Amino acid sequence: MARVKVSEYIASFLVENGIEYNFTVTGGGAMHLNDALGHKKGLSCIYNNHEQACAIAAEAYTRLTGKLACVCVTSGPGGTNAITGVLGGWLDSIPMFILSGQVKRELTIDEYPGSGLRQLGDQEFCIQHVAQNFTKYCVMVHDANDIAYHLEKAAFLAQHGRGGPVWLDIPLDIQGAMIETEELRHFSAEELSVTDTDSFGKEEAHNIMSAIRRAKAPILLVGNGVRYAKAQTELLAVIEKIKIPVITAWGANDLLSSDNPYAIGIPGTLGTRAANFVVQNADLMLVLGCRMNIRMVGYTKGDFGKNAYKIMVDIDRAELEKSTFVPDWKICADVKEVLSLLAKEEYHGEHGAWLKWCKDLQTKYPVVLPQYRHAEERINPYVFTEKLFQIAGENDIIVCSNGSACVMPIQVNNIKNGQRLICNSGCAAMGYGLPAAIGAANAYPDRRIICLEGDGSVMMNIQELATAGLYNWNIKIFIINNNGYHSIRQTQRNNFGEPLVGVNRDSGVGLPRFERIADAFEIPYYKIDREDDADRVLSEVMAQPSLVICETYVDEKQIFAPKSSSKVLGDGRIVSPSIDEMSPFLADEEYRSVRASWIKKFGEKDE
Repeated sequence: MARVKVSEYIASFLVENGIEYNFTVTGGGAMHLNDALGHKKGLSCIYNNHEQACAIAAEAYTRLTGKLACVCVTSGPGGTNAITGVLGGWLDSIPMFILSGQVKRELTIDEYPGSGLRQLGDQEFCIQHVAQNFTKYCVMVHDANDIAYHLEKAAFLAQHGRGGPVWLDIPLDIQGAMIETEELRHFSAEELSVTDTDSFGKEEAHNIMSAIRRAKAPILLVGNGVRYAKAQTELLAVIEKIKIPVITAWGANDLLSSDNPYAIGIPGTLGTRAANFVVQNADLMLVLGCRMNIRMVGYTKGDFGKNAYKIMVDIDRAELEKSTFVPDWKICADVKEVLSLLAKEEYHGEHGAWLKWCKDLQTKYPVVLPQYRHAEERINPYVFTEKLFQIAGENDIIVCSNGSACVMPIQVNNIKNGQRLICNSGCAAMGYGLPAAIGAANAYPDRRIICLEGDGSVMMNIQELATAGLYNWNIKIFIINNNGYHSIRQTQRNNFGEPLVGVNRDSGVGLPRFERIADAFEIPYYKIDREDDADRVLSEVMAQPSLVICETYVDEKQIFAPKSSSKVLGDGRIVSPSIDEMSPFLADEEYRSVRASWIKKFGEKDE
């Protein structure tokens, strides 16, 4: 029998369960946790300058490695500051392990239900009542002898089924309490209800393969659930077996390199023209580990893949039952098990002509257009992104923030084999890039991290320049300066016209001179503002062995293109066109000719 302090027990539990990193901001409400975790051998503590950054860094670490990280914050504002980062993990199905400090139990309003009190202890807030909305498990620990039970249950739930955050709120008197380890209560997975999944065996796998073989125009649509299920090997085996076009969700485009013979691109409202044409001409769609969010399927129910028989595999039955995308065959199962069985099935289909038609569309409709090149003033952001991808190495990790820093790289989508590209799709929080790059640097300290941030977005977590500077990780921070909030600029101009509000300095948003910011944080600074200089500066930046900021002044007139948009008809009516009619709109004759070329080649009737 061993007698230990609860906080020491927690630290040992983390290490024994393979948790190597703790992203944290110290605070009085977590002082026992801070002491135990900070001195625990085998656990590296990264001290961020804001709790939101802690949560984002931990999320990115797990997104890249598949391994849990810990987030430790203090009571009150420590917990509330972490919420946005934890929400990002919840929406994108990323396991996270959050520990928050709390005041002594006797000073929490949780001890006085129905009292009507807002606060009793100093910096007290009952965070679990908020965090329960975006975690798989969230409790305040009321009994020191229950600490093993809660730790074990939280760790199990974070990593089984659909991944997500778990959160333990631990009062100071519990943190500092002494416990006898053999007297602790423990968790057993048997106490949980059986997961509600469908039976999937050889017969179902055979039926899927038969449906693909019979189809004239089948496609795979692959989401990040494949990576979370550690099913990349099985996916590649299936793709090589059936040899049909593959389109990928926003967060999954690094599952296949761009030069993969079956990769077609990214569909959706901010996808690529070719991928959306393929979606709308497919007659069978197999969706693997993708929740089919609104950004992908669009706002017109039933439009996405409207001509296809849709089979959807997802571990979460709720995603299969939502109204915005309705599969014809819903399979609630582990995508790794499904892919493993599909890979074992014999297959004798042939879809070479269909694949060629899809690849020809990619060539015909590139994202980076000729007119974007050779700008005399500011470099076009699509051209900059293309050049950055060209110089990036196969071992690089590309971390995208949001707005232009996310949309344009994902559309350009020139991923090399071995590269990783991550973004936070569901929450899409400004300020994601910099702390996520810190998480990436800890995930793979020997790899170069390319961080894409916006001049507006980076301000949300600019304090993390101090964290990055202290550790001097090999992070290349590219600040895309398009004079403020470019996504909002486009939204306001499209819907309301000018004058703009809350977009840039002229409309009320104060933004600094980043050259001076870099100097203040003692970080080397580079600048790109002309296409003629881009190759040289990029080479210099990428050759540096440590932290660098490169501010890139881009043409703010360049909109996201292509993108889904309302369309004004000749008679003045405004309609929401199909997902493959993207702005800037093709001439009607050209748009119809794409469909006609498929009919002519394969003899379909145009219904």
